[in-house]
Amino acid sequence: MSLLFIDKLSFSYQKNTVLRELCLRMESGGRVGILGPSGCGKSTLLRLISGLERPGAGNIEIDDQIVSGTRWVPPHIRAVSMVFQTPALWSHITVEKTLKLIEPDDNRCCEMLERLSIQDLRNRRPGELSYGEVRRVAIARALLRPHSLLLLDEPLTNLNRELKGEILALIIELTRREKSGLIYVTHDETELTNLVDTVYHMYGGMLHEH
Repeated sequence: MSLLFIDKLSFSYQKNTVLRELCLRMESGGRVGILGPSGCGKSTLLRLISGLERPGAGNIEIDDQIVSGTRWVPPHIRAVSMVFQTPALWSHITVEKTLKLIEPDDNRCCEMLERLSIQDLRNRRPGELSYGEVRRVAIARALLRPHSLLLLDEPLTNLNRELKGEILALIIELTRREKSGLIYVTHDETELTNLVDTVYHMYGGMLHEH
C-alpha cells in the first residue's frame, strides 16, 4: 500500500511557479530526505502535504485516499504530523500542557520529555525557553501526535552536534517502531545518514533523485 502518492503537483505564489508537476511515491514506512537551497520549494511541499496550502494542480494521496486536489481533507484530519522550520508553540501554556493537548498519557509525555532532555522544563512557557529548547518541544509534540507520516522541516537548526545525534537516533527508533513514514528537509546532508532510504534534490520545482 502506498503511504504517499503525489501526482503532477503544481503550486504558484504571487505568479511565481514554486512547484512544477512534481511527482513522488512513498511506500508504507518509507523515509525520504530532501535537499535544496532556500526558496526552492521544500517547505512549500511539506505545507501542501500537511494541508496548510492548496495545490494549483495535481493530487496528493495519503494511505490511498486523495487529500488534496479533486478532493480536500483538512489538516487536522490527515494522518500527518509536522515540525515547522519556525517552531509554533502556544505562548500562554507550559511545555507539559502543550504535550498533553496531543497525548494525555502521563507516562508517554514524561518519557518523551526525558528522551529529549527537557524534563526539567515541563512547567515553563515558550518565552522562558531558549530557541533550541523550543525546537525540542516542537519535536516532542510532533512525535507524540498520532500519524502515519512525519514531516520535518529543518528540525535541528541551532542544536549542537551531540544533541542532534541523540534526536536523530530517537527519530530513527520511533519511526521504525511505529512503522511511520518520514520526509526530512534539510540543508545538511550529514543529518540524513542512516535516517532515510532515498535522497532527493529539489530544483526547478521538481524532485530529482540523488
